[in-house]
Amino acid sequence: MMVVHHEQAVRMSRALVAKPGVPERVRLIADFIAHDQQREIDETNAWLTAWGHEPAKAHKHGAAPGTHGMLTEAQLRGLDAATTEQATPMFLRLMIEHHTGAITASRSLLDGGGRNVYIHGLAKHVINEQSAENDAMRALLPTGGAAAEAG
Repeated sequence: MMVVHHEQAVRMSRALVAKPGVPERVRLIADFIAHDQQREIDETNAWLTAWGHEPAKAHKHGAAPGTHGMLTEAQLRGLDAATTEQATPMFLRLMIEHHTGAITASRSLLDGGGRNVYIHGLAKHVINEQSAENDAMRALLPTGGAAAEAG
């Protein structure tokens, strides 16, 4: 499920980065998320292949919208269609929601036991990395109606 979850974050990040005039700090976070999560998708699919399974993307499985922070197609289309001014805070809010779901899912996985070292390592990485990203994105959210500051 994490591959499908990461694919959605990559899609959101690439959509924002493609817009002109995104504040630099937000653009850098989105670019980092796109690259880091694509790397994790590739590593996870390589791991699945090494263990004789099809890459997760081929299965097209995953959580339903609203589960573990997965966004609806309407939310994704809204981000795609938004102007840069609208898309920047929208991206931050949606990605925080998305990351919070991944953090919750990762904590549940760790709490549920299991012994797979790769999966546990990935879950710990998701918790640490996405918690830090959420903190950075919260700091960039507009407060009192002011727009997020560039660079």
